[in-house]
Amino acid sequence: EYLEGYKLGECWNDVLGCLMVWEGRGGFKDLKGAKNRLPSDRCPAEVVLWIKFYQHTHPEIATAGLRRFADEWWSWWKAMQLAWWVVDDVVGPLGDEYRVGLRGDWEVLSKRGQNGHVSPLTGLVWWGDCVDDDVELRREWAWALEECHHALLNLL
Repeated sequence: EYLEGYKLGECWNDVLGCLMVWEGRGGFKDLKGAKNRLPSDRCPAEVVLWIKFYQHTHPEIATAGLRRFADEWWSWWKAMQLAWWVVDDVVGPLGDEYRVGLRGDWEVLSKRGQNGHVSPLTGLVWWGDCVDDDVELRREWAWALEECHHALLNLL
């Protein structure tokens, strides 16, 4: 329900639809413990607090801090990626060229519940909600959204 409260366009709705189908196939279980969560290495502090306080916080990310948040989100996203998908050395966001022809094992990203894909999507909802007119950050947000969509589609 938290993520559905944000109106961020059709692509956002497509990602939420994928998330709901994927979570539904898993029985909407909210699994606990380290083996049931996405890696948190390099996770933005705002998302860490959101997880720590059981989703009862809503950070105010000032426009001035959005660049830092976006960079941290990308660093986190790349750190959790599959070993066969070499993106550790990529500086900045992952563009469309990183979503072509990837057909390996996606099991490492198969994490459901609040500590699964809901966490990076929560970071994206905050980013998308405050990006305003910054063309570069809006483009990066769209790429990040496509990254999450691509991962969820491959998990289905």
